[in-house]
Amino acid sequence: MLLNAKNAALLPEHLHYIADADVQDAFVYMVGLAASDPRFQCYGELKGAIRDFRFLDGDGQQLFSFIVNRESLLFYFRAPAVSSGRFALNDLRVLFPTASVNNIGEWTVRIKMIAEAKALWSYLNAGVGFASGDGSTTQIGHVNRNNQRCGGHRGHAGNDHLQKAYRMECLQPSCGNVYGANGSDVFQRKCPRCQGGEPGIEF
Repeated sequence: MLLNAKNAALLPEHLHYIADADVQDAFVYMVGLAASDPRFQCYGELKGAIRDFRFLDGDGQQLFSFIVNRESLLFYFRAPAVSSGRFALNDLRVLFPTASVNNIGEWTVRIKMIAEAKALWSYLNAGVGFASGDGSTTQIGHVNRNNQRCGGHRGHAGNDHLQKAYRMECLQPSCGNVYGANGSDVFQRKCPRCQGGEPGIEF
């Protein structure tokens, strides 16, 4: 939702600053969805020559933002989003091969058309839709003894009795594999790709 219409007059200025019609369409799409989404508090900002649009969570943490350029939108996964365990850079690069990491560890994606904005919004929805489990080892962001990070669940059943399927991410250098695991296995799970763990399950 728009944050009490904060800096509302900047939004049409941001739009008209964009020179490319496809980028304008992507801007309208992103701002329109953000403005109607109760999970976010959003507003435009202007700092010097930098035009941006910010996404805050209910606690006031800035999860995402994008800088408005003449020919593109540069979307940022800010530190709270990167460290949340809900997103994985490898997943993001499947959708956006040019996604990069800046010098303070934030992820960036350049958007130039509405199809890219739609793909990014779908990815954000998938990540925001994950929830922590009841135990300490199934909390989003928990890293087990094998350097595997729990990304939460979306309510889908696992393949063991009364278990939910959790998203796991391998944090071993040069791996980054993302896979599913039963909640009861999270505390000791090993990566199927680089540690000889059991095959992952759907999550």
